[in-house]
Amino acid sequence: MQTLTDIYIYPIKSVKAISQPAAEVEESGLCFDRRYMLVDLQGQFITGRTHPQLTQITIQFTRQSLLVSAANMENFSHHPR
Repeated sequence: MQTLTDIYIYPIKSVKAISQPAAEVEESGLCFDRRYMLVDLQGQFITGRTHPQLTQITIQFTRQSLLVSAANMENFSHHPR
């Protein structure tokens, strides 16, 4: 038998993972996992494969928003509907 020891979600594709004590499973997967992606100025999605610096971005959930931060950058927050 296998035992689940850790749960991690990636709200934005390619950014740092967030450790979760528990997770709700929805029809599309774990709640909040890979729900967003970053795009360039042409609207093309970018990933850690082509932009490794994305893996240094951190995400935090607040009661009302998703806070995105990275070294030497101004924080950004998203308020889901």
